[in-house]
Amino acid sequence: MIKENKKYLYYYIIISIFSIIINLLFLYNIILFKNVENLFKSLLLISIILITTSFNIFLYITKSKKLFTIISIIFIIYIIILTIISYNLSNIYTRINKISLNKTIYSSSIVTLKNNDNTNIKKIDKIGIIDNKNSIDGYIIPHEIINTNSLNIKLINYNDYISMINDLLNQKIEYIFLPTNYKDRFRELEFNDNLDNLKIIYSQEKEKKYKINNKKIIEPFTILLMGVDSEQDNINNSFYNGDALILITFNPKTNNSTMLSIPRDTYLNISCMNNRRNKITHSAWQDEDCIINTLNNSFNINIDYYIKINFKGLVNLVDNIGGIEIDVPYNFCESDSNRLWGANTIFVKEGFQHLDGEQALALARNRHPWKDYCPLEYTNYYSSDIIRGENQQKILNAIIEKIKTIKSIDTFNNILDTISNNVITNLSTNNILSFYNIGKNISKINIQKLYINGYDEYIYDYDYINNTGTKLTLYNYIPYSESINEISKTMNDNLNGNLVITNETIGDLEGNKYINLMPNFIGKTYYEAQNFCNNNNIKLNINYVSGNNLGTITNQNINELTDIEYVNSLTIDVVNSKLEIKKEIPKNNLNNKENTNKDNSIKEDINKKNASNSNNNNIELDPIISEIFN
Repeated sequence: MIKENKKYLYYYIIISIFSIIINLLFLYNIILFKNVENLFKSLLLISIILITTSFNIFLYITKSKKLFTIISIIFIIYIIILTIISYNLSNIYTRINKISLNKTIYSSSIVTLKNNDNTNIKKIDKIGIIDNKNSIDGYIIPHEIINTNSLNIKLINYNDYISMINDLLNQKIEYIFLPTNYKDRFRELEFNDNLDNLKIIYSQEKEKKYKINNKKIIEPFTILLMGVDSEQDNINNSFYNGDALILITFNPKTNNSTMLSIPRDTYLNISCMNNRRNKITHSAWQDEDCIINTLNNSFNINIDYYIKINFKGLVNLVDNIGGIEIDVPYNFCESDSNRLWGANTIFVKEGFQHLDGEQALALARNRHPWKDYCPLEYTNYYSSDIIRGENQQKILNAIIEKIKTIKSIDTFNNILDTISNNVITNLSTNNILSFYNIGKNISKINIQKLYINGYDEYIYDYDYINNTGTKLTLYNYIPYSESINEISKTMNDNLNGNLVITNETIGDLEGNKYINLMPNFIGKTYYEAQNFCNNNNIKLNINYVSGNNLGTITNQNINELTDIEYVNSLTIDVVNSKLEIKKEIPKNNLNNKENTNKDNSIKEDINKKNASNSNNNNIELDPIISEIFN
């Protein structure tokens, strides 16, 4: 019939060409999803090719107009279905590919007090800046701002942000360079609401690209999940405090996994701070490399992949999947995603609950009761950073379980949009797709729970050798080295295929307290300071001052609670005034003899003590003490 009727021939040619184009697009979009159901895809592609070929053959050989019309209509419906499927596959891949964009946006701002009316940066004559050439938003972007705007400005260098912000608040300087997200970054330090007295008058961004890791996940790998808590709705300029760190190792050959929540206050050697010990959360002030290198060195592993997640995006994600089911460990309250209380306070009851996005975020954030904001019913519990980490793991598992039940394309696309706006990762698109194979077998994965055991300590954050630090006394969680070593061994055992899963929590070990802090010597004798310095290889310097208590210390130049790892000398002020001793005539010779013997005995004790310390730090205080008995 086609040969006899040009009209049908033209119609056949058009529909055949269109079907070939749609088939090629469909084949292309299917092939994009590498490592996802490869057998199913192969069968599907063969089926599509056979079906399309069959339609074309039947249309070509049919003799009946009616049959030609019926086959044509079915063929067109089939092509439309393929077009819709191909379009959705393309959309899904595009959204997944967006997640894998290997770049981060940094932003730096010129900040001043709110009552400063100047908005013209050309009128600025001097400005504070961090003296750290490796800091993108603290040093590199500020210099680009100066060069871009041809500013003639005197730079006032600071070792830390805290001192610089304090000088601005105290009006010792009018302008400073700060990361644009300074409120989020420094809100938990000493400033409280004082940061609200500042304003931004100029900002500039810089894009940094990162190398994508193309290592295939068919081999054992380590991945770090980083949760950052900000008030923004996207992940750009995402260098905030690292409020959630979950370190995972997975061996696809054994289906064994380890999972470790790392408390935000864990005291570790921070790689981008010249390996100075500090809270791990402060490493998030720099880029991902700082956190990764710190953990690699601490646990003797190699982190292959990272995923940085904006906590606020958690609200939209949980809402998009229709909420999650969580066994809440206690009644609690928390501020909302904008950190507002009052009418915005989030209340969550203990027990198995269906949580929406705001409630899930509140559980992910909560780590202590808020007695100033909430009634007793919602503050009568104990929590900590360790418990918060456990809650975050519960939320993560609940989200994975809920996503597995999603069947709507629109819902799935909304989820991908939320993730792409709130996630930064070094995973390639193909690797992200490969997680499908892990996810579909998640019920078969065996998870070994790990736990960092340690103790609490308040530490004055300052390095007196290199003159750097916040100069704040901050809470820290000091991990036992024995616990770290056992965790490291377990993770490496898993990566090497030697892990035996147990019901025990690995790492729950106690050990020796290895952090030594500077005592408060004021009011004590110089002997105590001398002995401490001798035992810890610290040089002791003495200034002599006047006072009433001869031989006692009145001042020290090193703040108490300083980690002595960052102290090489201590200077103390010691009272060196000669005490006036009233000489009374003894009532009888016996009393006089007793007093003389007592003085001689004290002299002998002092001389012995001096002799034992005569070689220590070359300090001679004997003349001072002996003045008492002259």
